[in-house]
Amino acid sequence: MKNIIMVFILSLYGNIGFAQDAAFKKDIVRFNEITGFTAKIEAVKTGVLESLSDEGKKRFSEEFDTAFTTFKEKSAALFAQYYTHDDFKSTIKHFEETNEISLPEIVKGEEFSKAYQKLNEEFSVAVQKAYLKEQ
Repeated sequence: MKNIIMVFILSLYGNIGFAQDAAFKKDIVRFNEITGFTAKIEAVKTGVLESLSDEGKKRFSEEFDTAFTTFKEKSAALFAQYYTHDDFKSTIKHFEETNEISLPEIVKGEEFSKAYQKLNEEFSVAVQKAYLKEQ
C-alpha cells in the first residue's frame, strides 16, 4: 500500500513538472511569435521557395521545416537553461506594453548570446545545405 501511495505522489509531481515545462515552452513559442521572429523565418522560407522548381520546393520545404522544428526545440531548451518561466512571462508582458525586448539578468546575456548564436548558425547551415541540394 505504501508503494502505491509513493508511486501516485511521484507521478503527480512528475505531471506537475511536465505541465510547467509545457507551459514554459508554449510561452517561448509565443515570445518568438509576438517579437516577429517566426514571421521572419517564414519570410526567408518563402523567398527561397520562389527560386526553386515545384519538386525542389517540396523537398526544401520538408527539410526546412525539420530544421526549424529542431531549432525551436533546442532554443526552448536553451532559454530554459538561462531564464525562468517567470522571466519569460515578465518579458512578454514588457514587450506587449513597450514593444521592446528586455530579458532580465544581463550578466547571463553574453553567455546566452554566444550559445544562441551557435544555434542560429547550426540552423543556417542546415537551411543552406537543403537549398544547395535543390539547386
